[in-house]
Amino acid sequence: MQQVNLYQTHFRRERLRYTGQTLLIAYLAIALGIVAMAGHNTWQLRTLQAEVGALDARHSDAVQQREALEQQVTAQMPDTQLQEELHRSETLLSHRQELHTMLRQDDFDGGHGYSSYFIALARQHLNGLWLTGITITGAGRDLRLQGQTTTPELVPRYLQRLSHEDVLVGTQFELFQLNRDEDQRDAPLAFLVATSAPEQAL
Repeated sequence: MQQVNLYQTHFRRERLRYTGQTLLIAYLAIALGIVAMAGHNTWQLRTLQAEVGALDARHSDAVQQREALEQQVTAQMPDTQLQEELHRSETLLSHRQELHTMLRQDDFDGGHGYSSYFIALARQHLNGLWLTGITITGAGRDLRLQGQTTTPELVPRYLQRLSHEDVLVGTQFELFQLNRDEDQRDAPLAFLVATSAPEQAL
């Protein structure tokens, strides 16, 4: 008769043993990671708040300019050029108000979304050029800018300035259009730039 011992030590399931020191180190590592993430999020939020503050100042300047133009129009006979300037100022103010509202909403969401694009476009404002339409799709991959300008040379200058913004580095515009109504020689030029061809041209 021969006996076989099947309960040998190498068949036993080893139990993992965690010491108090190991658990303490793991908890500290997790806590440090949480603190680092919270600090990074706070820094991003403060940066966006500073940008919104700068936009608030520009918004206040635009309101003052509009009020000054309205006073000039009221004080004298209607002037076609002055009325056009007032109309452009009101249009610009309207778009800035929309942008300001969007940035405020994005601020409360923690700074995510398209706010970085709108901040970059507002930061590179040029006198004599204003945007009338902005379309951002595909998480920023497709960008379409419509606007008007009094001087055609301002459009490439504006695009060059945008290329220095971090969020727009590497963006290539495949479509560029510049048109003017033949019946209104003195009217501003309408322009369209896009990273891809739109369904409808100007």
